[in-house]
Amino acid sequence: MKTKQIVTLFMLLGLAMYSNAQGQVVPGGENRTDLKLGPSLAAGAATNAGNVASGWKTAPAFSWAPGGLLDYTFANNLGVQLGIAYDARTTNFHLLDNSNSGFDYNFGYLALRPQVRFDGFTLGLGIGFPVNVGTSGYGGSTVAPIQLSDLNTLVEARLGGTIELIKSETGTLNFTAEGSYAFYRNIRDAWFQGANVTMNNGPMASAELGLNYLFDLTPLGTPVPPVAAESPTR
Repeated sequence: MKTKQIVTLFMLLGLAMYSNAQGQVVPGGENRTDLKLGPSLAAGAATNAGNVASGWKTAPAFSWAPGGLLDYTFANNLGVQLGIAYDARTTNFHLLDNSNSGFDYNFGYLALRPQVRFDGFTLGLGIGFPVNVGTSGYGGSTVAPIQLSDLNTLVEARLGGTIELIKSETGTLNFTAEGSYAFYRNIRDAWFQGANVTMNNGPMASAELGLNYLFDLTPLGTPVPPVAAESPTR
C-alpha cells in the first residue's frame, strides 16, 4: 500500500470515528471537566514517503510506540492531550529487481505528542528526540553506520481517532488509530558526504493501531435526580 493511500485510509477512519462519537454525546455535560492518565501502546508500520534512489524500492516496516497519555477535557467532549512514548520505527529499502537484497534504517525517538481532541477525533504534532539509531544490510547490501548526531529531530503532523471500548468506575479502555507525516528528512545532509540527500531519506510516514487505558483522576459521579414536586394538600 502506498503512503498516500495509508494516509487517506486513516483520515477516513478518523472521520468515521468522529461521526460515531458524535452520536454518544451526553446531554447536559457541556461544562464538565475531566482529567485522565494512563499507559498506551500502538504498533503498525513506517515507510519512506520521499524520493527513492534509482534502482531501489522502499517498503513499509514495523513500528511501535509504548508510552503514556494525559487527557484533559475542559468542555463536553472537547479537550487536549499530551502523549509521551518511545517511538521505534524502521524504514526499508531494497533493490528494485531483488527484494532479498537491501537494508534497514532503525530509528528510536523519545516523542512528545501534544494534540487537541474533539469527541473521538484528534489532531496534533509529534516531536521526537533521537535516542537510538541502527542500520542493517542483508542479501549482500551494506550501509554505513549512523550516529545519533546525524539524525534530525522528528517533527510531524498527527491525525487520529479513538473509540471507547470499555468504561468502568476507574477509567476507560480505548482503541486508537493514528497516522503521521513528518515535515523534515530523517538524516542530516552531512552524513551523505556529497551524495543526493533527497534520496532514501524520508520524510517518514507511519500508520498505527493501539490501545490505551486512561484512569479517571477526577470522577464525576452520578448526577442526583431532581426531586418531584409534591401535589398540594386539599
